[in-house]
Amino acid sequence: PAAMILEEYVPQAVLPRFYGMARINLNDHHPAMARDGFINNRTYDLGALGLFQISNAVPGIEELGVITYANATDLRHKIDYYLSNETARQEIAEYSHDRCRLETFDKRAQAVLTFLNS
Repeated sequence: PAAMILEEYVPQAVLPRFYGMARINLNDHHPAMARDGFINNRTYDLGALGLFQISNAVPGIEELGVITYANATDLRHKIDYYLSNETARQEIAEYSHDRCRLETFDKRAQAVLTFLNS
């Protein structure tokens, strides 16, 4: 709903602060990205910040400590569960941080180029 949109554009420099305000960050991937296994930058950014996220499924994303959902009902159940289970959220966020903290935009861009050239 329009009432839920606080900003239409958030400058990159303040994104960590905005992301950090949420107990759960929702992440999504364009269908073509998800189909072809391209994990978006937001996934790595949230992980590097040590923040909990739920995303649509992309091959390999769960290895980064990201909870995925299959449909709207599954998403609602996972949101309800993790909002009431802070310990689980924190443990998963820490795991994600460990997996993503050394990732950089340049490393991800190189991985894409390597994939495209293979």
